Amino acid sequence: LYLGQCSVEKGVLDAIAAVRRANVHGGSEPFRLTIAGECVDDHVTRALEAAERDSAGLIRFIGFADGARKTVLWAEHDCLLLPTRYAHEGQPLVVLEALAYGRPVLATNWRAIPTMLPQGGGILVEPGNIEALAEALQQLATWPDGAPALRRHVEENFSLARHVEKLAAALRSLDAPPR
Repeated sequence: LYLGQCSVEKGVLDAIAAVRRANVHGGSEPFRLTIAGECVDDHVTRALEAAERDSAGLIRFIGFADGARKTVLWAEHDCLLLPTRYAHEGQPLVVLEALAYGRPVLATNWRAIPTMLPQGGGILVEPGNIEALAEALQQLATWPDGAPALRRHVEENFSLARHVEKLAAALRSLDAPPR
């Protein structure tokens, strides 16, 4: 599942290329890609429509997905594919969503993404490396089910309670008398 803004920088075209490449290498079952999100320019929209048209049903572009639709998408898919190299990427919420739904993440080694994944939470590759993305997809095809541990990681590290706890500790540290 690719879920997010459909732009070159966010990696949607790299995701398509990686799935195509992984399917060339073969396997018992072909890789399928669902792309959910809004396109930011006509070039990307045309590329997604062409990929869907030429993929024999292996790639589908569904446009924007709201909360209820996203729940269905997470249930239908095995992993998140996010090969971003977006200059203003920080800590993508979609990575936490994937982990909360117990799905491993295949993403780029970019910005805060490496700090978000627990051991066994996915695979990181360098931005723009389509071959590495394709190889990682093949590895994820036999990935062990770690859903409970992924969900626990989100709860222990990214929940509202944990955020408030970290914020309170930071504020208490500022309460020291000035020098």
